[in-house]
Amino acid sequence: FRSCDETDIGWNHQLAGRKCVYTPAAVAYHAHSGAAGSYSAFKGFHVERNRIYLCIKYFPLPDLILSGFYATYRYLYQLYLSYSSKGALAQYRKNNSLGSGFILLLKAHLAVIKKFPVMWRRRCQFRNIRKLNRREFNRLFERFGISARGMAGYE
Repeated sequence: FRSCDETDIGWNHQLAGRKCVYTPAAVAYHAHSGAAGSYSAFKGFHVERNRIYLCIKYFPLPDLILSGFYATYRYLYQLYLSYSSKGALAQYRKNNSLGSGFILLLKAHLAVIKKFPVMWRRRCQFRNIRKLNRREFNRLFERFGISARGMAGYE
């Protein structure tokens, strides 16, 4: 699981009803995209594929369905921002074509389709230990989530 593994662990623990503890004295070293490169096709593929995997594993069904619309909005807003030299897509486009970015998204979605049965089984297995209901899930998103525009503009 390359990219989004910390999110996977976090969602797993939160939704299972475990508490996260803030420890201000803790130090973590993270080589941000150290092996993959910050705006590489390799990183983009894994981030996008794994983002969808996380949605399949953890989102309540209505939110899983809505996540497709949210992602489409984000893709379009990223495209818009990239023409103003803003956001991660603009950074990606410095060394790659827009067409290669489209192909990257297509490959990520095809990889998800291929592995969908496996991810759905994991979702079903997780359902047995899930403690948070949809309302509590949405409260977490309201408190800690990022908007589609915020995500699209992230560099």
